[in-house]
Amino acid sequence: DQSGRTGLIVHQTLLGLGFYGWAVPSMLNIEQDRQTVAAYMLVGAAGFGLPFYLTRNRPVSTTQSMLTSYGSTRGLLYGMFVKNIFAPKADSDESRLGPLLLGSIAGSVSGFLIAGKTQRDIGSVESAGVMGDFGIGLGAATAHLADLWKYDSRKSAAHATMLAMAAGGLGLGTWLSHRESYTRGDAYVLRMSGLLGAQCLTPLAAAISGKKEKSYTTGAVLGAALGIGVGNRLLAKQNFTFSEGVLISCGHLAGGLLAGGLTYLLDTQDSYDEVTYLSTTALGSLAGHVLLYNAFSKKRNQQAAAWDRLQIGLAPLNLIAAKRRPQSHSPSFVPPFFIAQWKI
Repeated sequence: DQSGRTGLIVHQTLLGLGFYGWAVPSMLNIEQDRQTVAAYMLVGAAGFGLPFYLTRNRPVSTTQSMLTSYGSTRGLLYGMFVKNIFAPKADSDESRLGPLLLGSIAGSVSGFLIAGKTQRDIGSVESAGVMGDFGIGLGAATAHLADLWKYDSRKSAAHATMLAMAAGGLGLGTWLSHRESYTRGDAYVLRMSGLLGAQCLTPLAAAISGKKEKSYTTGAVLGAALGIGVGNRLLAKQNFTFSEGVLISCGHLAGGLLAGGLTYLLDTQDSYDEVTYLSTTALGSLAGHVLLYNAFSKKRNQQAAAWDRLQIGLAPLNLIAAKRRPQSHSPSFVPPFFIAQWKI
């Protein structure tokens, strides 16, 4: 099974062009333009060549491709967290970019090996990744509420909180994926459900508290938790495909952008009211999310109801009885051994 090989190679190639290609020359202190350009091209080519060569004779499932991509991108963040925890004042290119590079490579390799060993389906892996991302956001929000970002001496604790919350989110997502049956589309919808909850409660909390700074963070945290809980409950009866999950996500974003753009055009006040914009974009996202969610859910229910009308029955004993019946010239009734009925 090499169904995920192409996706893995494409992602690693893009990562080589987007990050490795300029990070490696910076770490090696290459300053001449010619050498820098040459190093970028060589590293970018290696981003394609290495995964292409290493996976030529081994199975690469779509789950392995997805988890490798997740590990390589989130590994960048985890590497940054580790650097800011243990060496927050280090300012050289090697100290700044080295942990990110190592974290990305380690995330790629570990994601590939874990997916190959556990043989988990792509829906459960994707849902665990969604919860890991919310864990990062929850860690950043917790650090803000605890005033860890205000002082340089506390920023290491802030990054440690984000790293710990990310690990907790991955653990919670793994636990949920063993209890629930997620498709990849379900995981996409779960992500947008959490985002929708944060969008809806953030302006509400800000309006109630008089636009206090931390009220925005509090509303986002509570809304995300509520959105994930409600979304998980509703998804128990759904099995969205990958394309349906992507379209619901796009509809969610497009609805918010449409509402925000219309609000900006109609806003004639000189002062900017963030609660108004947050409220209208939340309503737009809610409309786009619900419309596409219901459309795909109704379509699936109609298809299921159509198949429920078909009734098939088998009666093999009637076939045996027909064979044992003595031959005669007079017609006789032979009971059917196969029945198919369509209810109207």
